[in-house]
Amino acid sequence: MSALAVAAGPRVLLPHRVVVSGSTADSLRDHLSAALGRPVSFGFGIGTARANRKPVLALFGTDGSRLGFAKIGVDPFTDDQVTREMHALQELPRDGIEGVQTPALLDFDTWNEHPVLVISALEPSPWETARRGTQPPHTQMEALGGALGVSEAPLSGSPWWETITETVTELPPGQERSDLLEAMEVVSTRWSGLGLRLGAWHGDWTPWNMGWSRGQLLLWDFERFEVGAPIGLDACHYAVSVPSPTDDPDEILRRLEGALPRHDPALAALVKAVYLVAITSRYQVAAHSENGRLIAPRATMMTQCLEGWLTKTAVGGVRS
Repeated sequence: MSALAVAAGPRVLLPHRVVVSGSTADSLRDHLSAALGRPVSFGFGIGTARANRKPVLALFGTDGSRLGFAKIGVDPFTDDQVTREMHALQELPRDGIEGVQTPALLDFDTWNEHPVLVISALEPSPWETARRGTQPPHTQMEALGGALGVSEAPLSGSPWWETITETVTELPPGQERSDLLEAMEVVSTRWSGLGLRLGAWHGDWTPWNMGWSRGQLLLWDFERFEVGAPIGLDACHYAVSVPSPTDDPDEILRRLEGALPRHDPALAALVKAVYLVAITSRYQVAAHSENGRLIAPRATMMTQCLEGWLTKTAVGGVRS
């Protein structure tokens, strides 16, 4: 839907009701025009019902030129995601990442008490993107992983792991929280002697968050970007997501087994276990947000996947 101006809060940008009215001083179009220093019009779409659903606006100049995109928080959970992406784009190296192009941060402000992130538009080539298919871009994943430096440490000595542990511990008491904490303890102790390469990960690297143009990989949606994480998590997430998302735990584990083919088998088993912990904790946190009921079944399923992986990789059953 395109809008001449939207003069109500972010809530009404959700599909339950959309209000389009005449221009007002605090309208969204006025806000975005001021942010970019030129008149702006926009179209917006809202995807399928998800815990992290929020309006994403395509921004255009009066001549029809594409100016970028705007993301708007609508509740505490999505407010945090929009703010996280702003910090991620600020943190990425200014001299770029070899072989990878990321959006530029154009503006960050608030509108009707919610954060608004404005970023540049990347323009992937449909032909080149289709021609390259869905093979995992391992070279570019390695480049992003090392873009802010690489260190090596055991999992238990990683501040990133400590943060996940604290996050899960602070969740409301319940069986799923207890199961996840127990699984995390198994992960920490089973592979306690292994060192991990720690760097950056995108957090949601999938075929639908990337494209190709002139030999460069174009990558967007940095809401889940983190530093200090084990390198290889993006490859795991990509493998689990291709060719399309699935709700079958056995299929998820089958796909996961095929990730990280160049890694040492024991180290690969650890990275994959850590990946399942990271995703399970992410979903459990989301399950306690305002629209958490939409992600709660997947949080339960990922807990099952984590337990299944730990069974597969028990003594005598380690797989790469």
